[in-house]
Amino acid sequence: MRDQYSGDVSDLLKFALLRALAADDKTIGVAWYYNPEHDGRLQDGRHREYRDESKWTGLDLPLFSALKELRQRTVRALEELPIWPPKTRFHRSPVPPARNRRSWSVDMKNRLREANIVFLDPDNGVGAANERHATWEEIAALRQPDRALVLITFPKRENHDLQVEKHHHLLRAQTGAASLLTVRTCVSVEIVNRRGRIPRNRWFTIVDADDSLIERAKQFVGNLNGIENCKADMVRAREYSETTEARITISNAAIAESLQRPSSYSHATHGTEPVKKMCPECGHLFKGRGFDGIDAHWRAKHEAIMPYTEAWPLVKSGGYHRR
Repeated sequence: MRDQYSGDVSDLLKFALLRALAADDKTIGVAWYYNPEHDGRLQDGRHREYRDESKWTGLDLPLFSALKELRQRTVRALEELPIWPPKTRFHRSPVPPARNRRSWSVDMKNRLREANIVFLDPDNGVGAANERHATWEEIAALRQPDRALVLITFPKRENHDLQVEKHHHLLRAQTGAASLLTVRTCVSVEIVNRRGRIPRNRWFTIVDADDSLIERAKQFVGNLNGIENCKADMVRAREYSETTEARITISNAAIAESLQRPSSYSHATHGTEPVKKMCPECGHLFKGRGFDGIDAHWRAKHEAIMPYTEAWPLVKSGGYHRR
């Protein structure tokens, strides 16, 4: 999370969901994954046109009013809003370099230890240990009895159903998550300095949700669907597997292998579809046959972790393990 994004439509959605889940009997912890530097994207983070649309009062009136009056676009200012339940805790220490990541994550865990619901808010979801991602290890470390985690995801333009399937599978394999459901939201926002609207997809995966949280998530989805130009649904991991069994399968052998060695995971489909391969570092699913395109992907995303010339032999042999 960066100051430049404070108060945009994403904040409206994620805070409304957190307040709906917490109700009056849960405490919230927010892991901002804070980065004080501007990322140079001048157009991003400017989607605040929702403040002029009264339709959002139907989602959460106190929250809408508070964000509409937000004068300073900083994460600290968000913490000071009067919308948080009592005993809400925040972790706002900037994300450090990889060498200091472990002590930073321990501090985050300690700071949020009393929260029943912990929200993780990195720039780009789950991935390598850098300033833009939460890691699988951090998610696993934050799990504890009587606690749910909420993870934000920004879906790609690939098949959304496949992305949910992959995301749920990786969460189970890498963190041991017991219960998984993803709230998928899509809202339209105005294009800055132009006429028209564009969709914005934000997904929120709830890890270890109990029955009461699942019911509250359903109510949130219903409320959002009642707002013009908005839609939402909820995908539970078990239900998803049942409804797509005729179209997509992940073999028991592949699942068992991925639990022992995530780098060798492959995604298979019925019929004559080519076997899909997944990047062992970030989970990206390659199109076409095998690892087609991994050279460009690796050099663009993971060259700083390990040079491609060294990583490829390990990936090809199944001996690569996430850094």
